[in-house]
Amino acid sequence: MALCVLCVAALLLTGCGGAGQSIDAQLTAASSQLEIARKAGAEQYAEEEFAEARSLLTEAQTALTNRDKTAMSFAKKAYAEARLAEAVARQKNAEADALRIEADLERATAEAEDARLERQSAEQELEQISSE
Repeated sequence: MALCVLCVAALLLTGCGGAGQSIDAQLTAASSQLEIARKAGAEQYAEEEFAEARSLLTEAQTALTNRDKTAMSFAKKAYAEARLAEAVARQKNAEADALRIEADLERATAEAEDARLERQSAEQELEQISSE
């Protein structure tokens, strides 16, 4: 029981879910997430979200330089927007992959049908020759 009380007290003192994170750590997290989004193709597939995340990160850095209290808020928004950009890019990439796979499947199915018909024709020809 005493251990539970200590755990709850520690959470309250440090904050939950990164709430106690320093502005430098939050800026680093946002910058890293922006890079992850870029690598996922967000510049191409999630242009608006990626641009917004980059803009928010710049605003956070400017606010920090000016010792403005909004820096943390901008950094958190930049991180969240970068996560969204990454998710949108990954979704669009997956959808494009699915379309390519569907097209490949249709081609393979058509080739299999052509081969089946050719086999059937060859079997009929062989059967006809054998019965002569």
